[in-house]
Amino acid sequence: VTAVEFAVLDDIGVRKDATDSFRSLVHSIINSRLTNHRPTIYTSNLPMSDMRKVFDDRLGDRVADMTAEFTFKGTSKRGVR
Repeated sequence: VTAVEFAVLDDIGVRKDATDSFRSLVHSIINSRLTNHRPTIYTSNLPMSDMRKVFDDRLGDRVADMTAEFTFKGTSKRGVR
């Protein structure tokens, strides 16, 4: 994930019970991508303000500092065929 030119990290922050080792891994990935100027898209059902609650202030700030937040509104389409 750190070496690919472009990455999409889907559903970040979905685990409210993230362990310290998981947070450390995510922080390493984000830090590496930022340091190497690699474009990254993050998707989540959470607003940016909640990322600090799921991870920590440091990781939440790092993601917020390098992103633009777009909100998509509507009803869930899961299970609709």
